[in-house]
Amino acid sequence: MAYGLEIQEIPEEKPNLYGILTRFQWTHDNIQAVMMDIENGMTPQRGHSKVGRKQPGKSQQLIAK
Repeated sequence: MAYGLEIQEIPEEKPNLYGILTRFQWTHDNIQAVMMDIENGMTPQRGHSKVGRKQPGKSQQLIAK
């Protein structure tokens, strides 16, 4: 199962941001890894960065137009 976001007015106002948000999907394993890191004292930013470093292609996929 993948998790994503649903946004109402962004497509017209900020199309680049909307593109990133529509391609953004996390698996349960991604969310669980970040939450466990935060639970163990890591900042949310570092936890997210850690997941990004493990999946560098995913970051490129998000910012591709």
